[in-house]
Formats: sequence, structure tokens, C-alpha cells
Amino acid sequence: MRLSSSSSEAKPFFTGSFSEKEARTCGQKCLIYLLIILFIAATVFMALFLVYFFKYEDRDTNDICDTVNCVKTAAMLAEKMDQSVNPCEDFDKYACGNFYQTVVLEDGETRKNSFSLVSDRNNDFLK
Repeated sequence: MRLSSSSSEAKPFFTGSFSEKEARTCGQKCLIYLLIILFIAATVFMALFLVYFFKYEDRDTNDICDTVNCVKTAAMLAEKMDQSVNPCEDFDKYACGNFYQTVVLEDGETRKNSFSLVSDRNNDFLK
């Protein structure tokens, strides 16, 4: 939009009923409210950070489950692994290599996994 050549002053963008003093105080109030909201948000964030930090700082990393069931489960998992394979090269063979070698499909079986082995063992026990 072009200004006319007769007036050298630009027209104000906002031609509302606020005076200059009222507009300045309104802007200052908005700035104060914004700063208060930012302060509250920063305080809440800091409180959450401190709670998280102190809650998990004292966690002992040497907590090892040494109950009978944990040891049996760990031994069962270790038996199924092939630790001679580099896990970065073939993770499936590393994690399940001995499982593939030791488990044999019987007649009529199309698949076996650790869940079906546990289910079969439970069924044999119940019989």
C-alpha cells in the first residue's frame, strides 16, 4: 500500500482506542504475566528433575536376583545361546543357536519354541 505524497508521516497500524500510556502498561502487564508463567514452568521442571535425579541416584546397580527361579531361568537362557558367535554379526544365532541345534521336531510338529517346550513339560508333569 502506498502512502500519499502529501503526508510525510506514516499512519499508525493500530488505530484503536488505547492511549499510548495504556498500551505501554498493557504490554508491560503481558510481559510480567509471561515472565511469571515462565518462572513457574522452570520451577516445576527443576522440581521434577531433582525428584528424578535423587530417586534414581541411589539405585544400586549390583542388585542381582539370586533366587532359585532366577538362577534356573538364567541357566536355561544361557544353555540356548551360542556364545561363540559374535552378536554384532548374527544376533539370532548368538541368542538361539544352541536352541536350534538341540530341539528336534517330532512327527506331526510344525514348529517349536520355548513356550511350547514349557507347555509340553507342564503337560507331561500334569499327566
